[in-house]
Amino acid sequence: MRDPATLVAATVRPWHNAYMKTVAFRPGTWPVRLLCVSDTHVPTRARRLPDALLTEASRADLVVHAGDLVSREVLIVLGARAPVVAVAGNMDTAETEQELGRAAVVEVGPWRIGLVHGDEGGERDTPSRALATFLGAGLGCRPAGAGAERAVDVVVFGHSHQPLVDTRCGVLLVNPGSATDCRFAPWPSCATLTLEGPERNTPPRAEIRRLPRPGQGR
Repeated sequence: MRDPATLVAATVRPWHNAYMKTVAFRPGTWPVRLLCVSDTHVPTRARRLPDALLTEASRADLVVHAGDLVSREVLIVLGARAPVVAVAGNMDTAETEQELGRAAVVEVGPWRIGLVHGDEGGERDTPSRALATFLGAGLGCRPAGAGAERAVDVVVFGHSHQPLVDTRCGVLLVNPGSATDCRFAPWPSCATLTLEGPERNTPPRAEIRRLPRPGQGR
């Protein structure tokens, strides 16, 4: 049986002339398995979350949602299976945005995970906009802002509905795609992010996980 984990209440601190929340997740044991989700669009694009996604959530130590929940019921359903940290996307309500914020840093042991939807900013594409949220626009690979000595190790984002695992500027980029609306991808998806241990010997690794299309079972 795994030792209990702790999700510490968010603190807000200056970041790039704005403010960003930081959430600390203190795992009971290692490795830590995160489920990455974005663009669920419930109930506008799907009536409910897929059973296969809920199964993945039950196996996770922590769920991170990169926005466009549309309904806050998504947080309740996922939160019944694992702790959840989420940010708002461009399709979420003003109330959801005020509650969740548009960006966050999740600290898991020595690892820092940036969480953002990816629609805001002047960069040319969604991954670049997401990365610039934490490294600073127009600064290349140099971090900027408070705590810039090590901005983030991973950035989880969404918006494009296109699953992606890539590395830029030494930062692992993860777009889980959409679990419900695969207009721009061949299938619905989520992603897993594994942190092997509290030492920085092994880098985080991510994997896109294909989900069944509606009506194709679990």
